[in-house]
Amino acid sequence: MAQGVLTDADIANGAAIVRFMEDRGHAITSAFWFYFSDQNWWRLIVATPSAEKGAHPLYLDLLRSGLPIDSVNVAFVAPVYHLVAKLSDAVRVEGLSTVRMSGNYLNGVYVEDALIYRLTKPTAASAAAGS
Repeated sequence: MAQGVLTDADIANGAAIVRFMEDRGHAITSAFWFYFSDQNWWRLIVATPSAEKGAHPLYLDLLRSGLPIDSVNVAFVAPVYHLVAKLSDAVRVEGLSTVRMSGNYLNGVYVEDALIYRLTKPTAASAAAGS
């Protein structure tokens, strides 16, 4: 991936990661590519209660997936991660979609560019699934 460019392959691989992690039993409450303009870098943010116990097993699962994505471009975070919490307070995207957002302020966060697959508030059921 070029740092400042989100390609069609990146978008397809991001969706494949969400499906793969769910197939491995991880409840994915939110997943989106977010452009960090200060670093000229896209990062796939994947929120799951499983990350509350540590992200190492999640990265091992990602490596086992065989998907052509550099793990440095993926962040597994708990659903309470500040960026996820702020965005999910303002926007909901259910299922597995591809919603592009650019040039928006959402709940005090400037979103220069993002591609959202899913953005939900965690429920008690999803939190229990991460246990």
